[in-house]
Amino acid sequence: MLSVYEEETSEGVGMPAPIKGIDTRQALGHMDPETCVLSFNLMPKDQGCEVRKGYVEYGNGPDGDNPYTMVSYNGLAEDGTDDKLFMCDEQGIWDVSTSGDTSPTEVHTWAAQTDGAGICSYIQHVDTDGASYILLCDKTNGYHVWTQSTTTWAKIAQGTGATQIASPADPATFAYVRKWKERVWFIAENTQTAWYLDVLALYGTPTKFEFGNKHPHGGFLSSLHSFTRDGGAGADDLMVALSSSGDVSLWEATNPDLDMDMRGRWFIGEVPTIGRRCGVEYGGDVYLLSVAGVSSVSSLIEGKTLTNERNLLTDKIGPWVREVMSHGRNTFGWGLVINSKDGTMVITTPAFTSWKRVQFVLNLTNQAWAIWRDVPIEHGTMYRNEFYFCTTQDSANRVY
Repeated sequence: MLSVYEEETSEGVGMPAPIKGIDTRQALGHMDPETCVLSFNLMPKDQGCEVRKGYVEYGNGPDGDNPYTMVSYNGLAEDGTDDKLFMCDEQGIWDVSTSGDTSPTEVHTWAAQTDGAGICSYIQHVDTDGASYILLCDKTNGYHVWTQSTTTWAKIAQGTGATQIASPADPATFAYVRKWKERVWFIAENTQTAWYLDVLALYGTPTKFEFGNKHPHGGFLSSLHSFTRDGGAGADDLMVALSSSGDVSLWEATNPDLDMDMRGRWFIGEVPTIGRRCGVEYGGDVYLLSVAGVSSVSSLIEGKTLTNERNLLTDKIGPWVREVMSHGRNTFGWGLVINSKDGTMVITTPAFTSWKRVQFVLNLTNQAWAIWRDVPIEHGTMYRNEFYFCTTQDSANRVY
């Protein structure tokens, strides 16, 4: 018997690109088609998705071990001739400002070249005379200053001289530096103690401020940040203090010598302890990385509790962040960094033998998440409107 011909009724269905990025909160069978459970090296954009940018070698040659920190200086010259780029490793500080340089100059050698030397924080500073500096604190070697007018680095000693730090503070123990209310603040290694100098000063007799009695979960003082808000009388900068155990305290002062008052305190969970890079400032807000994910100080102030994961910036990728964090919270490599050219926030992670190295990347415009892999970032910074990072590749220290 002949079969009756029936016209084919199937038709193609268009599927949109996952421009809303990764979202693990949704059931797989009922997901928004503009989201995905997982994607690698595919960045969600407003008009579609694009493959993440590649990277090219900028320079190599520093022969110390373990490059840990990139340091950039933005000079006054409009053509960028005053700009500088340095890389810190366990041996010292290298000038890597010149593209293609395979024999960079070691401009400063650490006194102690032990494990952890080269893990630094830094700020750019201008004093009352308009002179420009880089103030840098190394985890192992303490406080150092780069002077723009002489292009030289100097380790700062304890003493009463014009370019020294007076007792009882010991600059050799300074592991972190930040500026707040026009004053330079330091954190002493393995303490809850901060020291601050007079307005715009970079040397002198600092004043001690103890945070330990305000952080009930203990640990050491990890970092300090500036949070900007308008309380009705104009914008004002408040200080955010973060402990390694996850205590966050918010401070207000006109003059810290007279009226340093705590305005709030929260617990966000333990933070990665090595590197002190678990906080970043952007757009007046402060973002903090802990075992729970990334939270913002503005959300904490608004009373958004972290028991509701949707109050975390990382709520869409929470399982993936916690999975990587479970391989080693106290391993060097965790951090937050802003790539202002691409409009992204990057969560850097360590290199684990049991886990392929990744970075979690947030599009700050549409709040969409992606995951990068095969990018060996130890630490990165913006320099001349491009993102540069250091790493060890093929047994050589390199800058990309």
